[in-house]
Amino acid sequence: DVNDVLLGDINLDGVVSILDIIKFTKYSTSIVNFNETQRHAADCNCDNNINFDDLIILVRYITVLAAE
Repeated sequence: DVNDVLLGDINLDGVVSILDIIKFTKYSTSIVNFNETQRHAADCNCDNNINFDDLIILVRYITVLAAE
């Protein structure tokens, strides 16, 4: 279910990691397309737009996790 997806988990492997940043970058350069669940996961600020703001949130989240 789309509502059960972890925000930021774009590759849908159950964790938010650098792999999700890579997937986001591929999407933003039109290398890959997202399905509905991936679009929901990529919209990190929940504004119904997938853009640079979402990427910044994703990078900051992963950076904080790495620092712990």
